[in-house]
Amino acid sequence: YVGGVVGLNNGLISKGEFEVHTSITDGNFPVGSNLLAGSFVGRNSGTIQALRSHSSLSRGFTCSTSAMGFSISPRETHGGFAGVNDSVGLIREVESEGEFRAENAPGSAFNNCPVSNSGIVSAFVANNLGTIQDFSVNPRVNFMVGIAPAPELFAQNTGSVSR
Repeated sequence: YVGGVVGLNNGLISKGEFEVHTSITDGNFPVGSNLLAGSFVGRNSGTIQALRSHSSLSRGFTCSTSAMGFSISPRETHGGFAGVNDSVGLIREVESEGEFRAENAPGSAFNNCPVSNSGIVSAFVANNLGTIQDFSVNPRVNFMVGIAPAPELFAQNTGSVSR
């Protein structure tokens, strides 16, 4: 689990302001890795409440030729705030300016390689299985070139969401 504040939350995160940027490159996690990441928390099995966050998550790919392309693997989950909110997870009273970016890693020979998305990617919580209440989000998702359909606040939701 990769998170800008915590990878796996099983406890309580409450009443704070956070500004974090998390960067994952293919050198750290090769394309096709099992990867669960969020700019704030990778996996939430606890409670996150009463906080404000400006957080971003970038997934960098090394582009060595202009003909190369990359795909975010189906085994990758990326959220602009949280990767997964588990069935016992609670996120409430959160103001989030979350961002997910797929981009060229530093040192890439070319800066315009296409990226496609077959993973679970969202600007807020990629996969919600738990409860999310009373939230405000200013989300952004940015793919380099060859944009896949832009995800919404939740790529997958089988939990409970209320504003």
